[in-house]
Amino acid sequence: MKKILIANFCLEIGGGEKLVFELVQFALENNMKPTVFIIDNYRKEYYDSVYKKMHVRVIRTRLDHIFSLKDPFKFLRALYWKIKLIYFASATYNSVQVVNLFTADKIREHIRHKKRFFWHIGNAIQYPDRRYTYSKEVFSNPDDSIVYINRYQQQEIEAQYGQIGARQVGFKLFLN
Repeated sequence: MKKILIANFCLEIGGGEKLVFELVQFALENNMKPTVFIIDNYRKEYYDSVYKKMHVRVIRTRLDHIFSLKDPFKFLRALYWKIKLIYFASATYNSVQVVNLFTADKIREHIRHKKRFFWHIGNAIQYPDRRYTYSKEVFSNPDDSIVYINRYQQQEIEAQYGQIGARQVGFKLFLN
Protein backbone atom coordinates (compact mmCIF):
# COMPACT_ATOMS: atom_id res chain seq x y z
CA MET A 1 0.00 0.00 0.00
CA LYS A 2 1.33 3.42 -0.95
CA LYS A 3 1.72 5.94 1.84
CA ILE A 4 1.52 9.69 1.40
CA LEU A 5 2.22 12.55 3.76
CA ILE A 6 -0.02 15.61 3.44
CA ALA A 7 1.28 18.71 5.22
CA ASN A 8 -0.50 21.96 6.06
CA PHE A 9 -0.51 24.51 8.87
CA CYS A 10 -4.06 23.96 10.13
CA LEU A 11 -7.28 21.95 9.81
CA GLU A 12 -9.84 24.72 10.19
CA ILE A 13 -12.46 25.42 7.54
CA GLY A 14 -10.93 27.01 4.45
CA GLY A 15 -9.76 26.40 0.91
CA GLY A 16 -6.44 24.79 1.80
CA GLU A 17 -8.03 22.61 4.42
CA LYS A 18 -10.68 21.49 1.92
CA LEU A 19 -7.86 20.56 -0.46
CA VAL A 20 -6.23 18.51 2.32
CA PHE A 21 -9.57 16.73 2.76
CA GLU A 22 -9.86 16.08 -0.98
CA LEU A 23 -6.31 14.66 -1.07
CA VAL A 24 -7.08 12.41 1.91
CA GLN A 25 -10.31 11.22 0.34
CA PHE A 26 -8.57 10.56 -3.01
CA ALA A 27 -5.82 8.59 -1.25
CA LEU A 28 -8.30 6.41 0.63
CA GLU A 29 -10.36 5.76 -2.51
CA ASN A 30 -7.19 4.69 -4.35
CA ASN A 31 -5.84 2.27 -1.75
CA MET A 32 -3.28 4.68 -0.29
CA LYS A 33 -2.63 5.40 3.34
CA PRO A 34 -2.54 9.16 4.03
CA THR A 35 -1.00 10.80 7.07
CA VAL A 36 -1.87 14.43 7.74
CA PHE A 37 0.98 16.49 9.16
CA ILE A 38 0.22 19.84 10.84
CA ILE A 39 3.16 22.10 11.61
CA ASP A 40 3.39 24.36 14.70
CA ASN A 41 -0.26 24.03 15.63
CA TYR A 42 -1.44 21.89 18.53
CA ARG A 43 -5.10 23.01 18.57
CA LYS A 44 -7.85 20.54 17.78
CA GLU A 45 -9.71 21.91 14.79
CA TYR A 46 -12.67 21.14 12.55
CA TYR A 47 -11.16 18.36 10.43
CA ASP A 48 -9.54 16.50 13.35
CA SER A 49 -12.79 14.72 14.21
CA VAL A 50 -13.50 14.09 10.51
CA TYR A 51 -10.13 12.35 10.05
CA LYS A 52 -10.58 10.41 13.26
CA LYS A 53 -13.81 8.93 11.87
CA MET A 54 -11.98 8.15 8.61
CA HIS A 55 -9.16 6.44 10.58
CA VAL A 56 -6.58 8.88 9.19
CA ARG A 57 -3.64 9.73 11.42
CA VAL A 58 -3.08 13.42 12.18
CA ILE A 59 0.37 14.43 13.46
CA ARG A 60 0.76 17.82 15.10
CA THR A 61 4.27 18.92 15.93
CA ARG A 62 6.98 21.48 15.42
CA LEU A 63 10.06 21.15 13.23
CA ASP A 64 11.79 24.44 14.08
CA HIS A 65 13.02 25.58 17.50
CA ILE A 66 12.21 22.23 19.09
CA PHE A 67 14.65 22.81 21.96
CA SER A 68 12.42 25.64 23.20
CA LEU A 69 9.56 23.21 23.80
CA LYS A 70 8.96 22.89 27.54
CA ASP A 71 6.66 19.86 27.41
CA PRO A 72 8.89 16.74 27.29
CA PHE A 73 6.30 14.79 25.28
CA LYS A 74 6.08 17.53 22.63
CA PHE A 75 9.87 17.80 22.55
CA LEU A 76 10.38 14.05 22.03
CA ARG A 77 7.65 13.94 19.39
CA ALA A 78 9.16 16.90 17.55
CA LEU A 79 12.64 15.37 17.68
CA TYR A 80 11.33 12.02 16.43
CA TRP A 81 9.51 13.63 13.48
CA LYS A 82 12.40 15.93 12.65
CA ILE A 83 14.74 12.95 12.34
CA LYS A 84 12.16 10.82 10.52
CA LEU A 85 11.35 13.47 7.91
CA ILE A 86 14.95 14.44 7.22
CA TYR A 87 16.44 10.95 7.05
CA PHE A 88 13.59 8.51 6.47
CA ALA A 89 10.81 10.35 4.60
CA SER A 90 11.64 8.67 1.28
CA ALA A 91 11.69 5.24 2.91
CA THR A 92 8.37 5.88 4.69
CA TYR A 93 6.24 7.80 2.15
CA ASN A 94 5.78 7.44 -1.60
CA SER A 95 5.16 11.18 -1.90
CA VAL A 96 4.80 14.33 0.16
CA GLN A 97 1.98 16.75 -0.63
CA VAL A 98 2.41 20.20 0.92
CA VAL A 99 -0.65 22.42 0.77
CA ASN A 100 0.12 26.13 0.52
CA LEU A 101 3.46 27.61 -0.49
CA PHE A 102 3.69 29.27 2.94
CA THR A 103 3.85 25.79 4.48
CA ALA A 104 6.25 24.59 1.76
CA ASP A 105 8.60 27.48 2.48
CA LYS A 106 8.51 26.71 6.17
CA ILE A 107 9.17 22.96 6.00
CA ARG A 108 11.01 22.34 2.71
CA GLU A 109 14.38 21.97 4.49
CA HIS A 110 12.89 19.60 7.05
CA ILE A 111 11.38 17.05 4.66
CA ARG A 112 13.83 15.41 2.30
CA HIS A 113 12.02 13.47 -0.36
CA LYS A 114 12.36 13.06 -4.14
CA LYS A 115 8.61 13.41 -4.74
CA ARG A 116 7.46 16.62 -3.08
CA PHE A 117 4.42 18.42 -4.44
CA PHE A 118 3.89 22.03 -3.30
CA TRP A 119 0.25 23.03 -3.89
CA HIS A 120 -0.15 26.76 -4.58
CA ILE A 121 -3.65 27.74 -3.52
CA GLY A 122 -3.52 31.53 -3.20
CA ASN A 123 -2.97 34.61 -5.34
CA ALA A 124 -0.72 37.63 -4.96
CA ILE A 125 -3.68 39.90 -4.22
CA GLN A 126 -3.77 38.33 -0.74
CA TYR A 127 -0.32 39.80 0.06
CA PRO A 128 0.84 43.37 0.77
CA ASP A 129 1.78 45.13 -2.46
CA ARG A 130 0.71 41.96 -4.30
CA ARG A 131 4.12 40.42 -3.64
CA TYR A 132 4.60 36.88 -2.37
CA THR A 133 6.84 36.44 0.67
CA TYR A 134 8.23 32.99 -0.15
CA SER A 135 11.94 32.42 -0.53
CA LYS A 136 13.17 31.69 -4.06
CA GLU A 137 14.46 28.30 -2.86
CA VAL A 138 10.88 26.98 -2.78
CA PHE A 139 10.96 27.02 -6.58
CA SER A 140 14.54 25.89 -7.22
CA ASN A 141 14.64 22.10 -6.69
CA PRO A 142 14.05 20.21 -9.97
CA ASP A 143 12.85 17.18 -7.97
CA ASP A 144 9.93 19.23 -6.57
CA SER A 145 6.66 20.01 -8.33
CA ILE A 146 4.72 23.24 -7.92
CA VAL A 147 1.02 22.51 -8.46
CA TYR A 148 -1.06 25.46 -9.62
CA ILE A 149 -4.84 25.46 -9.57
CA ASN A 150 -5.02 28.13 -12.29
CA ARG A 151 -2.73 29.63 -14.94
CA TYR A 152 -2.84 33.07 -13.37
CA GLN A 153 -0.97 31.73 -10.32
CA GLN A 154 1.83 30.44 -12.52
CA GLN A 155 2.09 33.80 -14.30
CA GLU A 156 2.29 35.65 -10.97
CA ILE A 157 5.01 33.34 -9.62
CA GLU A 158 7.08 33.54 -12.82
CA ALA A 159 6.69 37.34 -12.96
CA GLN A 160 7.98 37.74 -9.39
CA TYR A 161 10.56 34.95 -9.18
CA GLY A 162 11.75 34.58 -12.77
CA GLN A 163 13.01 31.17 -13.89
CA ILE A 164 11.41 28.34 -11.90
CA GLY A 165 13.64 25.29 -11.40
CA ALA A 166 10.92 23.03 -10.03
CA ARG A 167 8.55 21.19 -12.32
CA GLN A 168 5.33 23.16 -12.81
CA VAL A 169 2.00 21.34 -13.01
CA GLY A 170 -1.53 22.61 -13.55
CA PHE A 171 -4.42 20.95 -11.74
CA LYS A 172 -8.05 22.07 -12.03
CA LEU A 173 -9.86 21.94 -8.72
CA PHE A 174 -13.21 22.61 -10.31
CA LEU A 175 -14.15 20.82 -13.49
CA ASN A 176 -17.32 22.83 -14.20
